[in-house]
Amino acid sequence: GFLISLVFAALFFWISRAVLTQTPFARSDLALHRLLQGIRQPEADLFFEGLMQFGAVTVILILGTLCLLWLLLNRRRLFASLLIIGLACGQALLLALQWLFKRPPPQEAAIGFEGALSVFPSAAAFNSLVFYGLVVYFLLGSVREAEHRFYLVSGASFLVLVVAFSPLYLGMQRLSDVLGGLVLGGCWLAVLITAGEMPLRHPEMFPADSREPVIRRKKARIIFLTVMAIAAAAIIAALIAHL
Repeated sequence: GFLISLVFAALFFWISRAVLTQTPFARSDLALHRLLQGIRQPEADLFFEGLMQFGAVTVILILGTLCLLWLLLNRRRLFASLLIIGLACGQALLLALQWLFKRPPPQEAAIGFEGALSVFPSAAAFNSLVFYGLVVYFLLGSVREAEHRFYLVSGASFLVLVVAFSPLYLGMQRLSDVLGGLVLGGCWLAVLITAGEMPLRHPEMFPADSREPVIRRKKARIIFLTVMAIAAAAIIAALIAHL
């Protein structure tokens, strides 16, 4: 686990060095940026603007709160702690690195994007990979069949990639910004999963995390799931209204 984190950290160091020294890899950002801006369509713009919101801090906070509530109701204290630490410390790490690099967005995207502290590393790529990666990790323990696990991981991976690609397509970020966010998110996610596995692999060193759900009645579970569904529908409606 920590070895994977070191690999991701080394990759992030290489990308950040390429950004700072303007190597051919970083200069190729401009060619890809011009290519994507030349093929943009109004309908696709609306589609990717909506998808990009699934990596926004506001949406992640809403979904994270619902996920945290479900974990606490089911006494998944370890996973709840991982979620809180992962999102809070992850945001602190992201903001610190963005303040350090202070890389402005492409000139064409400056309008409406002035409030960004920096576009490197990409916040949409980092946030989506960390949050949805944690959700998949929480769910994998309940999914027994390998085929269903494959669909779960594949679906979440596709969502993360599309969300990360959205600001690249819209001209708000460069390829190196998105890759930096994904690599940094992968590094942080590997650290969190490794920390979450330690109590499970060494139960004698850590107190056991109760798996017994608090909501025992079927009716209460249905009500709670209905509330979560309504909240999810409200998020989707807000995204549609935003478009």
